[in-house]
Amino acid sequence: MNRAGIRSDYASSGADVNGDGKIGLAEVIYVLQELAGLRPQ
Repeated sequence: MNRAGIRSDYASSGADVNGDGKIGLAEVIYVLQELAGLRPQ
């Protein structure tokens, strides 16, 4: 399943932070926190 440019391994990649199979607000917040250095390593 590859929807409009989303990687086919998205669901199993660990990038889906809330497990819903979609790129949404939770994932955006996660990325912003990573970029700002607010997430523990």
